[in-house]
Amino acid sequence: MSAQHRVGRLELATLFFRASAVADAARGRDAERLHDAARLCAYLLSAHAAGWARFCESEAIDPTAVEGTAPGADTLAHAEDEARIVAFTADAARAHPRRVRADAEVATAEAVADELRAAFQSLLRRWE
Repeated sequence: MSAQHRVGRLELATLFFRASAVADAARGRDAERLHDAARLCAYLLSAHAAGWARFCESEAIDPTAVEGTAPGADTLAHAEDEARIVAFTADAARAHPRRVRADAEVATAEAVADELRAAFQSLLRRWE
């Protein structure tokens, strides 16, 4: 479960870095839209990192047991540090996609933690 969540965070980190790079090369309205996309990716990356931390805390799991030694640890740490600086606030992240679709939902740290807890409980039930 840790590896699967970690890969998801690495994918978000890749989207964040890519959107940031493309935004930096763009001009005008395109640059603004792409910077907003990067900020949304940064928010999602931060929400998933915080959700993982909340899940681990609620289950008394050491979140650093695997994190620091797994491949991509430095990349993920760098991306999450940078994301915290530029990410949308939770309110701005919720509002951003609603400009296009009124019923759009954006993940929160608590929702991520809840999903992880549900998946963990499902795995535990299989092993009983």
